[in-house]
Amino acid sequence: MGEFTWQIGVWSADREHLETVDALVDTGSSYSAFPRTMLERLGVVPRFLLPFEMADGSIIQRDVGLAMLVINNSESSMRVIFGDDDAEPLIGANALQEFLLMVDPVEERLVPRTGRMKPLGRGKQNGMFYCSIEVGDLNGDNFETVEVLASNRPGFLHLPQTLLYRLGISPTRMLKFKSPDGNIVELGVADARVRLDDRSAPTPVVFDEDDAPARLGHVTLAGLGLKVDAAQNRLVDALPLMKPPGWYEKQRLLKEWVERNWPEHKVPHGPNSNWSPAKENKHG
Repeated sequence: MGEFTWQIGVWSADREHLETVDALVDTGSSYSAFPRTMLERLGVVPRFLLPFEMADGSIIQRDVGLAMLVINNSESSMRVIFGDDDAEPLIGANALQEFLLMVDPVEERLVPRTGRMKPLGRGKQNGMFYCSIEVGDLNGDNFETVEVLASNRPGFLHLPQTLLYRLGISPTRMLKFKSPDGNIVELGVADARVRLDDRSAPTPVVFDEDDAPARLGHVTLAGLGLKVDAAQNRLVDALPLMKPPGWYEKQRLLKEWVERNWPEHKVPHGPNSNWSPAKENKHG
């Protein structure tokens, strides 16, 4: 898939200024990233020092903060990486999941998609188990402990609407979801804060029916840096992914070199491509 950029906005910490940039869409990186000088100018401050797994398997540490992002007139608060000052802004996979967007590689654009509400399975055999989390508003003023069914399945945090209203949380947007029976339903979504042990992160939360089970999906787990260990029925650390400095420039130079030397070849180049000369030679 070819690389392309998409417009994304970042609100200042005081919500008085919105800065818009063209960011490279990269589904191979977990978090969105912006130059440190840009985030500091907007008043975004580092809150975590987190490990990231690079493409070569090495582990590095990066500052991570919380910012309100805007894509296609929708906004959501999420974790962002403080990148190098000369680094290109990136839209990562977590942002695409939270905004319910998918990549159209032909037209090189981001298009809306429908979320999925999958039927519940039976615990361990489906990599699902119950755990307790704390849920509150973004300001951290009110929290309540909730038992949720956690799984690595793609999806948001689904909670009974009565609970969310009790916490002072109201829907800020309506999103479409595909129910297990195939019907398309519109449900309210807001930004909330979740806490689990010593971890805290903003997350989109879906206003579900009061008799529906509370569910914790991949979007919220990724924001907390966790995933479900289905074999042990527990939550474990999940290292987010990112590309090493200069990776994109090296890919562009490699593409230009290949096109000059082998013009008949169409290189599947892009931020999500795993093409390499070795693979090309191996497969003829």
